Amino acid sequence: MVSNDFMGIDGFRWFIGVVEDRKDPEKASRVRVRCFGYHDDDLEKIPTEDLPWAQVMAPTDSPSMAGMGNTPHFLVEGSHVFGFFLDANSMQRPMVLGSIPGKPFDSANPEKGFSDPNGRYPKIKKEPDTNRLVRGSMGEQHPSLLKRRGMKQTEVPISTKPHLATGVQPGSVKDERKTWDEPDAKSNAPSFYPYNHVHESEIGHIHEIDDTPGGARLLQQHITGTFTEIHPTGDKVVKVVGESYEITIKDKSILIEGDLNVTVKGNKNELIQGDYVLEVEGDMYTKIHKNQRTKVGAQGFTTTFDEDGALISGAGGGNRQEEILGSHAFDIRQGVKGRVGSAEDGAKDYDVTIGGNEKRYIGGEFGLLAINDIIQTSGAGDVLISAKNNMSLKTTTGIVAIGAGTNVNIQSVATMLLKSGTTYTETVGTTRTSTSGSTWTHTSGGNITITGGPLINLNPLG
Repeated sequence: MVSNDFMGIDGFRWFIGVVEDRKDPEKASRVRVRCFGYHDDDLEKIPTEDLPWAQVMAPTDSPSMAGMGNTPHFLVEGSHVFGFFLDANSMQRPMVLGSIPGKPFDSANPEKGFSDPNGRYPKIKKEPDTNRLVRGSMGEQHPSLLKRRGMKQTEVPISTKPHLATGVQPGSVKDERKTWDEPDAKSNAPSFYPYNHVHESEIGHIHEIDDTPGGARLLQQHITGTFTEIHPTGDKVVKVVGESYEITIKDKSILIEGDLNVTVKGNKNELIQGDYVLEVEGDMYTKIHKNQRTKVGAQGFTTTFDEDGALISGAGGGNRQEEILGSHAFDIRQGVKGRVGSAEDGAKDYDVTIGGNEKRYIGGEFGLLAINDIIQTSGAGDVLISAKNNMSLKTTTGIVAIGAGTNVNIQSVATMLLKSGTTYTETVGTTRTSTSGSTWTHTSGGNITITGGPLINLNPLG
């Protein structure tokens, strides 16, 4: 059976009216509308709260179901709207089809109907209701654009290479500090009506889709000034006036086919809980204006065993390995201090293998202290030790031994003193010759015994 009771059965009665209330207690996107020709502007006769709630028709890209689409509508108090009554006779079920832009000449009058009861809208008089940003030169004074231009960053410094002036890096020259500037807002390109499509919220959030020929842009801007803008050239500017957080649950890949400049005016902290792999196919430069501190194996001593009690890993700390296939040069202007092993870790070895020569030039003293033995060996060449002044060989306890595979030569250009606290013994396998250029004196506090044979010659030339 066909029902004869449906909306519109009595026809449609059209209206133009003004929204006076949008705070729908059911939060169903309804508004109260005072309709021209149907309602009086006298608030005592028809108060705003007595106006019927009107439904607002949504476009077809909004399903109006289960919270999907754009909800709620963007009608505000003072908006002029167009629609019809679903109940033509009683006119208590209005339906709003859309809003009507215009050019307001009067301010809101909360004392009368057909006006914003809050006295807020219209914000601007004697101008079209279209956004200033779409009206060419008028948009140049829009607060959102002025804010972006006022926050423009200029002369942001770029890092420079270290200048090694001591000759460690031959041909090194001091880099000139370079800077970069943030692109101008809108690239200073004008927007022309009607190509710039602007959405501005009540508080001042901005979304622009600018189709101006030669000036195509995209912009999203928060009232605080945080924005993302894509310029006509395809350049993109992202500025965050507060703190910025970025979280990626899985992998992230970045490809930069040009240069990357990063300037941090505060501190930079990085925590990598896995491995860190850095591969540089060109040269790598590091310039540190103050101190550098590096700790390898910061986790300390750890030991891991398998189920059978066998050692899997241990020894604690971590290792550092370097492989340099070219040269290694350094210049240290202050002191160098180091330690291998410690009281906690015990004695550790320091092993260095040099395939060629080693030369050291020491401007002051050279000290070497070993708790145990000191061994110096030349496998195929000579060992030469030379001193400008004195040279001493001394033991606290024990023996000083000098051994040679062939001859031992001891020579002094001045006095030579051999002194023994007790017995002095010389043993010569064959001939012993003692020659004095002048006087030869032998003194003994006891007996002198000369044993030889078959002959002992004393002063044979006398």
